Amino acid sequence: MSLAPANPTRLEADLRVLCDDIGCRLAGSPNEARAAQYIAAQYQALGLETEIQEFPCVCWECRQAVMQARRGRRWVDIPVQPNTQSPSTPGMLEGELVYLETAHPWDLEGRDLTGKIGLLFGSAYASLERMERLCNSGLVALLYVDERFPTDEKVASGLIAGWIDHLSLPTATVPYLRAWDLVRDGVRDVRLQLDMRNFLSHSQNVVAVLPGRRKLPPLVIGGHHDCVATNVGAEDDGTGVVVTLELARLLRDSKPLRPIRFVSFGWEENLSEGARQYVVHPANRAETTALMVNIDSVGCWMGTDEVWVTGDAKLRAFVRRHLEEQRFVAKLRPDITPFSDHYPFNLVGVPTVWLYRGNCPGGRWYHHSRFDTPDKLNMARLARTTDLVASMVGELAQSAELPFPRDIPAAQRRQIEQYRKDLYDPIGDWRTPELMRPEGKRRSDILS
Repeated sequence: MSLAPANPTRLEADLRVLCDDIGCRLAGSPNEARAAQYIAAQYQALGLETEIQEFPCVCWECRQAVMQARRGRRWVDIPVQPNTQSPSTPGMLEGELVYLETAHPWDLEGRDLTGKIGLLFGSAYASLERMERLCNSGLVALLYVDERFPTDEKVASGLIAGWIDHLSLPTATVPYLRAWDLVRDGVRDVRLQLDMRNFLSHSQNVVAVLPGRRKLPPLVIGGHHDCVATNVGAEDDGTGVVVTLELARLLRDSKPLRPIRFVSFGWEENLSEGARQYVVHPANRAETTALMVNIDSVGCWMGTDEVWVTGDAKLRAFVRRHLEEQRFVAKLRPDITPFSDHYPFNLVGVPTVWLYRGNCPGGRWYHHSRFDTPDKLNMARLARTTDLVASMVGELAQSAELPFPRDIPAAQRRQIEQYRKDLYDPIGDWRTPELMRPEGKRRSDILS
C-alpha cells in the first residue's frame, strides 16, 4: 500500500519539545517522565491504546565535579565528567596520578596502587572482571579516557545497570586531549572531588498499539527517550522517538493485517535496561514479536547510514530490496551488538533491524557530549529514514506470511550468547524483572 511521505516539520516539532522544552532526560529524572508523558499523549491523540509501563531504576545527580593537576607551583583545572552512578569521593582527594594503559594484568603487575588515582586508556567497563580488579586494586579513584573521541570535550559514559553494585570506586572520564597532555608531561599530582547522589527512582517504557485485523505476531518499532547527563539527546535518541511517532501517524489509518507496537524505551543508556524490562514483562509477550525495528541515532547532516540486521539471509534480502526501491544508500551489517535496544529482543530469538548513522570512526563526533543538539540534524534526511522504515513496516504489516523466517542463524546466536555470558551472566538471570542485583553479593551502599 502507498503511504504519505514523512513530514519534516512534524519531526522537528516533536524534537524541539523533547530537546528545547523538556531538555536533558536522564533516566529516572522528572524530565524523562515528562518526555514519556508527552510521547504517550501523542499516541493517545492518534487513538492508539497506550500504556506507560514503569520499572525501577537507579538515578543519579552530580552536585560537584572538580579535577586539578599540579603544573609547577600552580594547580590547573581539568574538565572531568563523573560516570553514571559513580560513588562520591570522601571530600577532595589529593594523590599521585598513575597511568595504567589498558589495565591489563601485565600493566598492573608489580605496581603498588594503594592510595593513588589511576588513569586508564579505554573504558573501565570493558569487562566486569577488569572493573572489579580496578575496584580492588587499592586505587582511591579512577579516571579514564573514551578512546573513540580524540577531542578536548567531556564525554559521558554509561554503566551496565546490573553492574552498579560492583562499582565501589569514584570514577570519571577526562577529555582525550587533556589526558594526553597529562601522560605526555608526566603529571604526578592531581586533585579530584566528586559529590554524587545516587537514588532509587523509576523509568518507563511507553507502549502504543495499532491493532491488526488478524491475530498475527506483531511488529515492534522503537527508539529511546532517555539521554546522558551532558546533553539534550537530540540525535541519541530523540531521532528514534520522533521517527517512531511519525510512523504511527503515517500508519494509523492503514488497517494493518498484523498488530504494530510503537515503543519508546526508557533507561537505554545503561545497556538498554528499558528494552530488557520490556522483554521480560510478561504482558508484552516479546518472544512472539515478528520483527523488531530499532531506530537509534539517525539523521545527521553528513555521515554514512548503516542497517544492522540480526536474522536470516532472506531478511537481509528484504531490507536490501527496500533500500534499492527507496534509493537509500546504506551499509548492510550482519554484526551483533548489545549496545542498543534491539539486543534484548535478540536474547529471546526475535530478528531485528537497527537503523543507525555515523560520521566518524567513533560513531558521531558529538556523541555523549554537549554538542548533541537539534542543529546537528537534517530534517529532510530524517524524513527519508522515516520513509524507508515506513516502506518496510507497511509491507510486513499487510502480510500474513513473512518474507523471511523468524529465525536467527547459529553464528549470530553464538555472538548473542557470548555477550549475554559477558554482560549479564556474571550478575544473575537476565530475565529477572525489576533491578538486576548480583547474586551472593552485598547490595551496594552507594544509594542514598
